[in-house]
Order: sequence, then structure tokens, then C-alpha cells
Amino acid sequence: MASRMIDELSKLGVDTEHTLERLAGNEAIYERFLIKFLQDTNFVQLEQCLSKKDYENALQYAHTLKGVSGNLGMTELYGHMEEMVSIFRGQQEGDVQKLFELSQLIYRAICIAISNSMNN
Repeated sequence: MASRMIDELSKLGVDTEHTLERLAGNEAIYERFLIKFLQDTNFVQLEQCLSKKDYENALQYAHTLKGVSGNLGMTELYGHMEEMVSIFRGQQEGDVQKLFELSQLIYRAICIAISNSMNN
């Protein structure tokens, strides 16, 4: 199952190769982290904060997602979260809502790939 999950994520642009190197090639550990990613509520919390325009708490969730996605090799999601954190901190300008919508597409695709790999 881990190899299938890793293959599916690679097709989405997830940097599984370097992530596995950091995990000493242990696909089982990587799979466990990916399954925990499905259970993580930070993305849902971020969405709720953005809908309430609660940018202070949204910063915390985006920052956490930045770390998690970076550690799991989800470079595109990581990049969006990094940009969102910079916007919240006032280090750059940007449209947070549009950035979140792009992140949402990536996030959902990753979650679907992980879920489908678990069920097959």
C-alpha cells in the first residue's frame, strides 16, 4: 500500500523521493505520516478562520500547515502556505482568499490520493 500511495503522490508533484531519503527509505513510516495528515484538522481550521476573517489564528494554522506539508514533501502546498504566512505577517502583499482556493485544490488532490491508496 505504501508504494502505491507514494507513486500516486509523486504524480501530483509531491517530492516523495527526498522525503523518503530523510526517512531513511522507510516507506511504512512515510505512509503513517501521510495517514495522520488526513486526520489533521489544521486545513479545516484555516478555512474557518478565513471565513471569519480571523487572520491572527489563520496565521497559526497556515504556519503549522507550512511545516507539515514541507516535512511530507508537499512542495506546492508548502509554497502556498509559506506565501500565506508572509501575507499574514505583512511581509508581502497578496490575495489570501485566492491563495487559499489554490491551496484547497492541491490539498484535496493529495487527500484523495492518500485515501484512494488506502482503499485499494
